[in-house]
Amino acid sequence: MDRRIDKTKKSLKSALTSLMKEKKYNDISITELCENANVNRGTFYLHYSSIEAFLNEIEDDFMEKISKIIKKYYPMDELSFYLLANDLVDEIKKEKEFMMVNVSKNGNHNFVRRITRYTKELSLKLNNFTIDEDDDEYMPFYITFVIEGSIGILVEWIEKGCTDDIFKILKKLGSLLQKIVI
Repeated sequence: MDRRIDKTKKSLKSALTSLMKEKKYNDISITELCENANVNRGTFYLHYSSIEAFLNEIEDDFMEKISKIIKKYYPMDELSFYLLANDLVDEIKKEKEFMMVNVSKNGNHNFVRRITRYTKELSLKLNNFTIDEDDDEYMPFYITFVIEGSIGILVEWIEKGCTDDIFKILKKLGSLLQKIVI
């Protein structure tokens, strides 16, 4: 990607993140965004039709990163689960400020739903494990339970500023899930 385009997108993303700390993303005008990013409105319109289109691109980029991480660790085993979790946490931390405002009351509430739906679809597509041979028809339910619960934990962790020890939480959750299954 052209460095100028990359710099412009970073400036716009930073400005959007700052503005979303104060107001809902759909209450932010393109003029306001561009002024805060020190970017010409014409430049914005050259790449995007609206703030929502820009926000969707940011979210799509994040989902693509998640997809690469998930695919990297399939087929999944206990070790690869923790490696996957580590990489996901690292990616979230890189995007911490944006993630915090986007899961807040000012963010795009469809973002978490999009990630959940996308992750479930990808997990079903990549699924290569069974709990019990008789349970294959119920696998979508099991995956829904794990994905929605995991994303719920991550959202709560993000809302709290990513300060809690997420790996301690995941370890405790793993122990709890083992007790439920046994």
